[in-house]
Amino acid sequence: MKEFDLLSRAALVTGSTRGIGRGIADAFCESGARVLFHGRTPPDDLPPDSIFLNADLSDLQAPHAD
Repeated sequence: MKEFDLLSRAALVTGSTRGIGRGIADAFCESGARVLFHGRTPPDDLPPDSIFLNADLSDLQAPHAD
């Protein structure tokens, strides 16, 4: 049973390619959200309907969608 219903919602989770950030992003996906994953290194796998943003957010010129 889903604890939260996030169907038709979107989420951006920074630092979500591993560890706690990945766990949070996966939980959002399991609850129905479309998730934008973020990190400096692309993850090995992404849930369906997810997007990955490769960026160093400390550099304002760096963010770009792959």
